[in-house]
Amino acid sequence: IGFGGPAAGAEAALQAIEAGFTTLKLKAGAERETLDLVARVRAIRTAVGPDVRLRLDVNGAWDLPTAEERLNAVARFGIEYVEQPLPADDSAGAAELRRRVDVLIAADEAAASLVAVRRLLAEGAADVLVVKPARVGGPIAVAEIAQVAAAHAVPVVVSTLFETGIGIAAALMVAAQLRHVPGARFPAPPAHGLATAGLLEHDLLEEPLVMEAGRMHTPGGAGAGLLGINVSRRAVTRFAAEFVEATP
Repeated sequence: IGFGGPAAGAEAALQAIEAGFTTLKLKAGAERETLDLVARVRAIRTAVGPDVRLRLDVNGAWDLPTAEERLNAVARFGIEYVEQPLPADDSAGAAELRRRVDVLIAADEAAASLVAVRRLLAEGAADVLVVKPARVGGPIAVAEIAQVAAAHAVPVVVSTLFETGIGIAAALMVAAQLRHVPGARFPAPPAHGLATAGLLEHDLLEEPLVMEAGRMHTPGGAGAGLLGINVSRRAVTRFAAEFVEATP
């Protein structure tokens, strides 16, 4: 749910719920005042009811005092977690923020590698890890991160860097492989953040990834390969910026 007023946010949330989603992520961080964020979150929570999970994504825009004030102000609306409330290099601040607020703290930009994740967990700087396979180095790297996180009872949420459908399908495969990772303080594993293809003009696939009742699966079919997708050669040609000839 992008930035906007309370009414616009509530309408966008209702549309997502009608499409079958049960977890919504609200972009935050651009509000001038805490009351602006409170009004927006209140409107969305009122619109969707108590059972839909709400997350905030701040992209590192707050400092520690601002994060403490705003998270304490919205905690009553049942926030699942807040993603990257402080700059990625402020792990000490994130650890301190965890002690000051009741909202769970998720590391996204800060969880950039296995080394970075080990440091975050050692410092007690994250309740959740939002891991992007394309950022950390692919499925094997995600699996290694998940093993380390499981030892600390910290769940891993797989997300994307706004890849095409090819990258999303790969991330979907990774997420499916992590379904048995412990959910830490969640009654059930948190939803993965993969519904980003709609932000692109085209996903480069012959058939888009299938969304049903808030769940994603690949279309499959003849020639789909291990990722369950077929790439549209026409779309690749249309949107290509450069072609590089390959040889055996």
